[in-house]
Amino acid sequence: MPVPVGYEFWEETKTVRENPTECDFKDPGSVVTAFIAAMNARETAARRQRRANRRRSDPSAYQGPVLAEMNRIFATYRTVKDRKHGRKGSFQRLPEYDPAQESIADITIDHDRRRARVITKRQAVPGSGMCRYTLYQKHGKWFIDHLEFEVDGKWRSHVLSTDRLPTDCDGL
Repeated sequence: MPVPVGYEFWEETKTVRENPTECDFKDPGSVVTAFIAAMNARETAARRQRRANRRRSDPSAYQGPVLAEMNRIFATYRTVKDRKHGRKGSFQRLPEYDPAQESIADITIDHDRRRARVITKRQAVPGSGMCRYTLYQKHGKWFIDHLEFEVDGKWRSHVLSTDRLPTDCDGL
């Protein structure tokens, strides 16, 4: 019996999905670290599923479960609001989010405004440099609102998981 489309992806991301207790939502650094780990697991599994589905009658059939997992991650770690750019999936050859390549450099918390900024240093290629995650506190929990990259000494907005869906020309 053939394996249903998306089943492999669901199994690969199970560990991160079933262990939300690893994230302390009262600590903004923990939220950013858990978000990076969850996105990395999703991106890595998505790439494997893309490769596994190349020869199926509908090679894009895996994208539904992949995007559903991304939405679940966003619902867990992100603030709830309409996003100017929507939510797009990240399907990069090298994951955009990699806990082995991104470490926390600084955390500042403004308790009056219920805002925290977590600065990370990425050593990944592409995308190395400083990142600043802004989080807001709601009901005692921290949620990621937006991400910025440092470019030429200035912080520039970055849409979380902005990557486009791959084409057959991407050579993945």
